Amino acid sequence: MIKTILLALFLSIILVDTSYASEDLTLNYPLYMDEFKRNQNIATKILLDAENALKDGNKQLACTKQKEASRYGILASEALINALDAFGSDIGIDNIKSNLVRWKRLSNSC
Repeated sequence: MIKTILLALFLSIILVDTSYASEDLTLNYPLYMDEFKRNQNIATKILLDAENALKDGNKQLACTKQKEASRYGILASEALINALDAFGSDIGIDNIKSNLVRWKRLSNSC
């Protein structure tokens, strides 16, 4: 009888902890999405600066900007992966991971 009660108590604690963890992840989804949008916007702006520097013939500045943009692009991609995890979805995860690889390559390309 005591073993049954202890087992039930143990299982209820595990279920409660799991439900809180799941709820916490879901609550983090908007935070991850905001982080994704913010970093993606910054990366896009910096890439445009890099493009303009390259058009002006300043390869060194373009390279510096490109590396800076890649840091924000990596942060954005990682935030989007976290958002999908928090939402409990893996739809499009392969594309996001390949974009993450592209951002990493961009940082090493000059």
